Amino acid sequence: MATEPPLPLCAEEELDAVTAPPPAAPAQPRVGSKPPRGKQNRPSFRYGNYRNYYGYRVGASLEDHRLLVLPQEWFARQRCLDVGCNEGLVPLTLATRYGPASFLGLDIDASLVHRAQGNLRRLQRSAAEAAALLASAPPGEPGTAEALVLAAAVPALASVAFRHGNILEANLPPGELDTVLCLSVSKWVHLNFGDAGLTALFTTCLAALAPGGRLVLEAQPWKSYKHTFRKQAVCTTWRIV
Repeated sequence: MATEPPLPLCAEEELDAVTAPPPAAPAQPRVGSKPPRGKQNRPSFRYGNYRNYYGYRVGASLEDHRLLVLPQEWFARQRCLDVGCNEGLVPLTLATRYGPASFLGLDIDASLVHRAQGNLRRLQRSAAEAAALLASAPPGEPGTAEALVLAAAVPALASVAFRHGNILEANLPPGELDTVLCLSVSKWVHLNFGDAGLTALFTTCLAALAPGGRLVLEAQPWKSYKHTFRKQAVCTTWRIV
């Protein structure tokens, strides 16, 4: 007797194979995509891997307002990780402002990591130029506030790195981080890897923290899940969650 064909998965442009940890994850499609028929002909970002994901949060001040509530002591001279770093806006801003001991940005989308690395190189060049300008300035000319901030950020920016990978497979060294950021990420882990994946996310992050470390979580409400289902093509694995 003929069997019905399986439901189609989201067809996504392959950047790197990303394998979910068993047994939580169903078979994964690839990252970056075109939606199935029946949806608008626009890209589908299965993992929330939009370009400039945080851009909608930036108003006329060009400030991500969430950063205003993050205390300096969580980052100054601390070892930090940003899960789902996108194009690197958050780590670069915090590194420039607060001078962490190290800051790793991790993202599942290799193209976003590439853009973050480019942003880092550009900021490092600007900081080096500002430092050189201040060093050659005549006595009594302290330089602009922007130049002072950039010049002071040279050591911190040297300790920033961006890496492509799935947080559920990251194999982070245990107890070596002081601050882990998980901003607007938990929904995408939940949709793609289910309850077990969400549990694994928290377990992985907590295991990587040193005693007294902190996990900074910006969780997405249920209405955000509904919005995602309406906005873009729904992969079959999402229906399982």
